[in-house]
Amino acid sequence: MGFFAILRSQGQANPPQIVACHLNLWVLTGLLGRRIFAWDVGLRIKPEGAHAQCFRIALPACAEAYGYEDLSSLMSEPKVAELIFGRPVTYPEKNTICLGKESFTISAVPSANVKVDEKRSGPDFTIWE
Repeated sequence: MGFFAILRSQGQANPPQIVACHLNLWVLTGLLGRRIFAWDVGLRIKPEGAHAQCFRIALPACAEAYGYEDLSSLMSEPKVAELIFGRPVTYPEKNTICLGKESFTISAVPSANVKVDEKRSGPDFTIWE
């Protein structure tokens, strides 16, 4: 049985508050009939303090450590953002999206800051920090 979890990092007293989360599994066709699986995880986080601290995500599949890609730059494309949020968006300032009366900052998570916790991951799940 699979599972998905957002976990605080070890030693972290106040994890960020998860305001919204979406999780999609994409099954893409590859060469020679292979199937490629891709997880799409979107989070809206309300940080505890000045900025979001570290957190962990547990995915219900084994994933390669090089498989992380930050898609936050695509959020600056109105057509992409409208597909994701399902309604029109505006950009009052750089890296800020407005959905009606609600606005929030788009933040990148550079791949240098993301790693697989190989000690806690298993053959059927992967924990990313």
